[in-house]
Amino acid sequence: MLDPDRSSSPYARLACGSCPALDEFLVAMVAEFRHIDRDAVLLALDRLALDVGLLEGLPPQEQLDALRSVLGDLEPIAADHVDAVALDRVLAFRQGHPTAIAALWLLVGRRTGVPLGALSAKGRPLVADARPGAGLVVDPAAGGRRVPLHELPDEARWRCPHQIAYGMLTALASGAMERGDLTLAIRAAELRLDLPCDTESRRVLELEVSRLRARLH
Repeated sequence: MLDPDRSSSPYARLACGSCPALDEFLVAMVAEFRHIDRDAVLLALDRLALDVGLLEGLPPQEQLDALRSVLGDLEPIAADHVDAVALDRVLAFRQGHPTAIAALWLLVGRRTGVPLGALSAKGRPLVADARPGAGLVVDPAAGGRRVPLHELPDEARWRCPHQIAYGMLTALASGAMERGDLTLAIRAAELRLDLPCDTESRRVLELEVSRLRARLH
């Protein structure tokens, strides 16, 4: 159930429902930290898709090659600041946390007719062709390098928008802690509490927030 104090938050409303559209959700997440121009982000994503061109109907490998030609130069950086997971900054500066780069591949891919899905392989964010039997997996943070299936761990799993946001917030909380920004770490950890999880996981997350708050004071 949504906390009444959070009822006016677009992020909280999207977090507590069924899996939302990834672009809208990530924009709403960043808006919890600072202003972000939603329309400008969506327009920039559309422009990137135009640069790639319509890929529907092409062989899967050609589709991924076309995406790589436009997105392969994105530079991975640590998530010690909000900008590392913010779509507007990732688009503007061509760098971001690996999970944010993977999200960008998903968003542009879907706009160009490529059915991509997010994979987590021992915490490594990857992107894969979601069609049955396609067998194409790439590492967006490594320039879109193709990942052989035999390199994938058995526990590699698909990730939904909620899980992608969780990964970004966890990386941000950890990176902010390393940089000594407890306020940012607490905020990132707090936002994970809006996401759906089981009772035990929520208890662990609440305990982490309490510990961070205690360190601040």
